[in-house]
Amino acid sequence: MIQLLDLLDRLVSSSAEHLPADQFTLLAQTAKKLRQRRAYSGVLIGLAGSTGSGKSSLLNAIVDEQVSDPGATRPTTSRPLVVVPPGVASRLERMWAELDIEDIVQRETPGSLVLVDLPDVDSVAADHRRQVNDLLTIIDVVVWVTDPEKYRDRIMHDQFFRRLIAHEHSYVFVLNQVDRLDQAELAMVTEDLEWALRRDGFSEPEVVTTAADPPAGPPVGVEDLVEAILAKAEAVGSGEKRMRTEIKRILGTIGPSLAPVGFSDRWDVVRARAAADWEREPHAARQELVAFIAALSEEAPELSVSLDVPSEPTADIGRHLDSTLGRALREGLRPRARSRALATELELALSEEI
Repeated sequence: MIQLLDLLDRLVSSSAEHLPADQFTLLAQTAKKLRQRRAYSGVLIGLAGSTGSGKSSLLNAIVDEQVSDPGATRPTTSRPLVVVPPGVASRLERMWAELDIEDIVQRETPGSLVLVDLPDVDSVAADHRRQVNDLLTIIDVVVWVTDPEKYRDRIMHDQFFRRLIAHEHSYVFVLNQVDRLDQAELAMVTEDLEWALRRDGFSEPEVVTTAADPPAGPPVGVEDLVEAILAKAEAVGSGEKRMRTEIKRILGTIGPSLAPVGFSDRWDVVRARAAADWEREPHAARQELVAFIAALSEEAPELSVSLDVPSEPTADIGRHLDSTLGRALREGLRPRARSRALATELELALSEEI
């Protein structure tokens, strides 16, 4: 496991210069998450959502005990609350300290899962939303809670869901407070929420309907939710198996950005042709070089190279091109090649038996 994490850290360092920003962020977050989670092989479940969606009530219903006060003393979730089984609490102390989480309750949970009630995503406090983003990077399964009024909230869809499609395998969506709807309304709202999630990019969104704290009677749909969470937790896996799955997934995401561009063979052809045409048609030779740089930059956007050629014909144009433009292009592509080698080494390490 240590070898895999070391290789992943080296890949993060190497790829900072050339990976697209969104892919690099995802890679760096994955590496950080796996480092933080090394001491704990279990599954972390996060409850996320907007103010008033009923996350705290749902947490209470899941553990069948009031561990979070959804009433007047805690009308909104302004800081994370963790419910952790007593048997694993000590293994997570360092991680909670690094994440600045102080509200920790020890209780038995379904499947011995660790449950994290995240701050409200629509909080006006920037620090609360930053903490949600930080915590989402280490959570294995996200239970996103919404209600009949806020299920189409633009903050959720634009600022969270559409940026997290790469993690769609780990999401369960909850339409809570369905006791406020009749059967026809419930069917319509559920269908509309599923449609909105598909528009965001989720291929098969899983929506569970619940009423965590109805005015009368016991909670509704909580058993179905727990079943869905346990199924996701089982699919995610634990320990080294989960780590290997996450590394394979991130390598699959960034793989196209590390693809070789076949520079050497292409450059030899273009340089030889330009050198042969230089004395007779220098303008055409220059345009061919410009087109080559443009085509190469399309495949490797990290390149930033200007054309350096003599203004007058010269017998040494081939050598000049190789020592200036050719060298600059090789240097520009070197980080990509280094990252590709590290990714290949990671793939070989992942192919070994656990």
